[in-house]
This record gives sequence, structure tokens and C-alpha cells, in this order.
Amino acid sequence: MEKERNVGEILIVKSVAATADMEGVNVDNFLSTLAVGEPVVVDAAGRVIDATGTLPAKFKIGVKLTSGVIQWTDLIDAGSIRSINTNRYVAAAAPLDYIGFNGTSGSIEVINNNLYYIRMYIKPTDKFGFVQQKVQFGVYNSDSNATQAEIAHGLAENLAFNLSREPEKLRTGKDVITVELVNSGTSTATSGGTIGVVKGSKYVQILGTGADAGKYNGDAATIVAGDYIRFGHATTKTYPVYKVESVVSGGGATTMVVKLSTPYRGESNSAIAAASVGVIPAADVANFGIKLTGNIPEFEVTKFHFQVPFYDVTLEDFGSTLYTRSTTPTLGSGDWREISQLEQQFIGNEGRIYRVSPFEQAYRSEVSSSATYALINIEHVDTMTGNLGNIETSLKQTRIACAKGNGGAYSDANTGLGTILNAYITAKGIPSNGVTIATEINA
Repeated sequence: MEKERNVGEILIVKSVAATADMEGVNVDNFLSTLAVGEPVVVDAAGRVIDATGTLPAKFKIGVKLTSGVIQWTDLIDAGSIRSINTNRYVAAAAPLDYIGFNGTSGSIEVINNNLYYIRMYIKPTDKFGFVQQKVQFGVYNSDSNATQAEIAHGLAENLAFNLSREPEKLRTGKDVITVELVNSGTSTATSGGTIGVVKGSKYVQILGTGADAGKYNGDAATIVAGDYIRFGHATTKTYPVYKVESVVSGGGATTMVVKLSTPYRGESNSAIAAASVGVIPAADVANFGIKLTGNIPEFEVTKFHFQVPFYDVTLEDFGSTLYTRSTTPTLGSGDWREISQLEQQFIGNEGRIYRVSPFEQAYRSEVSSSATYALINIEHVDTMTGNLGNIETSLKQTRIACAKGNGGAYSDANTGLGTILNAYITAKGIPSNGVTIATEINA
């Protein structure tokens, strides 16, 4: 939910060409020719504003909806605008962390007869989590002849099991945080056919292109128990590795089936290219790391909010083991899910008072899941004379979500949305972040 001051509204506009010769003409003449998603700025009488002419004291912004009608903002008094600011698109990012080897350096310190303890302090993402602090954990008690492999496997399995009880995992089968192993050993690409994996299964199918099923290093070697398979890229060391527990069947001229020591935790894929899978021979296995990959939960407007997981990690009794936060989580700005959420919320100001309709009525949606959006934020004041002659003021927010692009509807010298707003900023001395709006939209 987004905080509103009195009332908010949002328009969803597209990067399209500007309709020609509209300036100074009533917009009614162009209703059939405006493109869906095309923005238009008019004066109080409905005439399209010309950025190079005299700017009227009041204006409103409209956009043509998929239904063919125009959605209009309030009539905005330019003299009452407190600010016009633009937020460029910033991609959302889920967290990525490493304990031990991080793809470049580091390891898990081996300590015999030691209780290793990982704590993950998962931060709440809604008001219901305010009164709780959820802590997930991974523990492993090493023996008197400990190894990095033993410690890494034990910790990863315990942490993955505990995270498997997260509500998102139980509801959708999606891991909020994926727990995998990485290794500093050098791998070489498999040389057979495609590889098939199934999320949650220990069994991997390796096809051949002749007599090379299960072969690697240009057919110079064959996968055996104790080797590690690197999935996703043949040699890049930030990709996860899985230990081969046994070769179940096949090899050479027949499809090989191998059993991993732990279930595959990536997404199912029946046709991974041989060049995207590498093998680390058992003798070349080196330093281990535990890779923690955050995943954006399922989103459905009105039901499941757009969020990314936020958490902190602490390590207890790990000695000098390196901890690396490789990617810091952020919601970013202008993700289509964020804009869809805002659109549905602000529709409530148009009279749709139910956040979720009890009658399963469809809500208007102009947001494209394939688009990224920049936001124009206009804060202005609406005034009204009360019954006793007193002046009442209401702070309003008008937001325009602009699909990223350099369409003429943003930049046209006469009728472009960005051009007109920049003209008002200059003419009225409106506070802004000092950007050329049409350029910033596409930045």
C-alpha cells in the first residue's frame, strides 16, 4: 500500500508516437485517432496545450485507455503545484549472499567437533509482521575429522529443510531463499547431449549425441560417483554444484542417469545444453561456499503484494569463514508489479471502494508485465471555499507511470507530455529535480 495525502491518482501511459497537429485544437477532434496509452495535456476548455505558446493557468492530463475512453486527472492549477519530480526506472533486486567461497575467494573454516550455527533474521514485509521477529537457522555439528564438504553439505541441508516450511514455499512451491553449494574447483563442460533436471529430485538424466552420454572434457573423462556437477554454466564458479552420489545406469551409447547426494533446488529444465553444465572431478574439488539466493514471491494484484525478501545473516562459531553480501535487496522503482499495485489502489478513489470485489468484478488494468516504468510525481493543492467563507485546502498527488521509451508522446516539441511539464516548471518556477523529463523517462 502507498501512503496518500487526501487523494491520489495515477495514469498509465505508453511510449508511442505523438498525434500530429493537435496543439490549440479541442481534444474531442482526436478521440478516435489517439493511440491507446497516448497522453494528452489540455486546458480547462479541452484545447490541447502547445508548449511553445502561452501556457494556461490550469491544465489536466489525460490518457486513452484500452476501452477507448479518456482517463483524466483533476484540473490542476499550475500556481498551486508544490513540486514536479521524476523517478527513473530502477530494477528490483533480491538478495544474494555467500557463506565461505563466494565465486572468487573465501572458504569455510574447518573446525573439528564444532557446532556451526547460521541464523537468518527474516524481516517482515507487511504490518502483520511488526510484532514478530522470524529467525530461521541452519546448524551442523562437525565430527573429529571434519571437511569443508561435510560441513557445507550439513549446513545447507539443514537450512534448506527449515526454509521449506516458509508460507510461500508451502503455498506455491517457490523457495523464498534458495540454498545451494558453490565450489572453487575447476570444471570442464560435458560433451554429450542435453541434461534434464527436476526441482526437488535427486536424479539427473544425461543424454548423448552418439556414444558420449556422461562424458566431459571433450569425451576425455566420464562422470563417476564423487564428482561434482556444476549447473547453469560450465566453468563460472558462482553457479551451484551438486555431488554425484552414484551412477544409476547408462553412459556412453545409452542415456546416463545419475543420483545426486541432495535434491536439485534449481528450476526444472528438460533440455540444459551440454556446454552449460560442467564437471569437477572428485580429485579437484576445493573450497566450498553456501549460496543464498533470494527470490521474489508470487505476485497477484489485490491478493499478494509485490515484495522482495529482506533478511540479515549472522554466523556463530564459524572461525574466520568469509560472509559476503553480493547483492543488496531493493524494491527498486517502476517495476510493473509496483505500478499495477498503485493502479488498483488508486482506482478506489474513483469509487471502487472494495480492495477485492465481493462480486468478482474485473478491475481496470493498463499495466503491461513486459514494460518498465518511470514515474512523474506532481504534488499540488486543491482549494475550496467552505460554507462560512473559509478556504479549505487539500494536498493531492498525481502520478503518471510512463512506460520506458523515447516516444514522441513524451518529447514532441509542441504536445509532448515531458515537454509541456518542463515548460510549466520553467515558467512557474516549480520545484523539481532539474531533469529533462522526456529524457529521464527513457534513462
